[in-house]
Amino acid sequence: MELAERAVRSPSDRAGGGKSRYRKSTLTTCATATIVSALLLASCTTGSSKEDANAASGVASATATGADPSGDNAFDRVKSLIDQANNAFTSPARSSTAGNTSTLESNNRTIATKLLAAHELAPYRSDLLFSAATAKIANDDVPGAIKLYKEILRQNPKDLDALSYLATWARYSQDQPGVDSAMGQIKAIAPERFDDLNAVFADIDTNMSAPITDRPDIGAPSGATTAIVVLGYALNDDGSMAQPLIDRLEKALEASKEVPRAPIIVTGGVEKAGNIEAELMSKWLTDRGVKSDRMHLESYATSTVENASYSFEIFNGLNVDRVILITSGSHMRRASTIFQVTSNIWKRARVTYVGLSALDKSAEELATPTSIERISIYRDSMSSLGLWSYRTAPILRR
Repeated sequence: MELAERAVRSPSDRAGGGKSRYRKSTLTTCATATIVSALLLASCTTGSSKEDANAASGVASATATGADPSGDNAFDRVKSLIDQANNAFTSPARSSTAGNTSTLESNNRTIATKLLAAHELAPYRSDLLFSAATAKIANDDVPGAIKLYKEILRQNPKDLDALSYLATWARYSQDQPGVDSAMGQIKAIAPERFDDLNAVFADIDTNMSAPITDRPDIGAPSGATTAIVVLGYALNDDGSMAQPLIDRLEKALEASKEVPRAPIIVTGGVEKAGNIEAELMSKWLTDRGVKSDRMHLESYATSTVENASYSFEIFNGLNVDRVILITSGSHMRRASTIFQVTSNIWKRARVTYVGLSALDKSAEELATPTSIERISIYRDSMSSLGLWSYRTAPILRR
């Protein structure tokens, strides 16, 4: 599952109050009437110059196509472009694997193209650049995204979020001078953000190098309050559970026997054909002998970032300080990073995580993070930290 988190700041901080006003000036009507009159006069007056007629015709053509040179139609055009981007953003078509679910590449291109076109008409709106940069990241175009963050910083050199993203993607790109430059500016502006980013980077490094295993030591140490958290996976179109989710539940059943007193949190809120992940997950486990009073359903999360945030609320209430995290092997590094960032930074609490993987690939294939895995880890870590990724209403997401 992927992406979105509770608010740290309102997207309106970046998007002109969060409510774009699209006004159609009465001057447009007047200008159009004037142009039509001028054309009629030109056609009836033998003394009119050819140049005057051509000029009038050119302006009329521009107005008819929406390219009003006076800018009176800019609001409508920006709204239309954002609507087109939102249609691509909300398209149900997804590319899904056990490790990642994402918007189709073609839709990401549409989002970026339309938002950048809107920015040409409203160049003061940095939210359009932020959102376009996120769409580029989704298509593995990190250099293109970095270029947009730098453009934001040319408008506002002290934009903290732009500097944070710039430092993050420079680090992903192994551009140490770029990291040092951005982090130096962040430290001068907001020392707490500087510390938070360094903590996130440490979590990324720890989980990026962690081995993926289906046989960790999950026995509860003395004095620890342990919980089991099982991450959901997109249901089939008919509402049944897909094999990756069943594989995760098999691991959860094993863990439930090894740590028989641990509460079990099943998290996943995506609905298909009237069924919700968490409800099916809970039923699967109780049908196989797990006591219902151990079950805690989190049935609202639609992404891994939300899995972490909402689950933390549950096991925080249970005074849990140790979590057995269960997901697919190709998803484990990203999930572990998100959960650690959520607890260590967002919730300001230390929790120990033990990863129990349902292996969806061979040990050799899982030994090294893939490019998609790395980019997803960096992207979702920033969302878990509280930064908005898409911040152009109605395209809003962490």
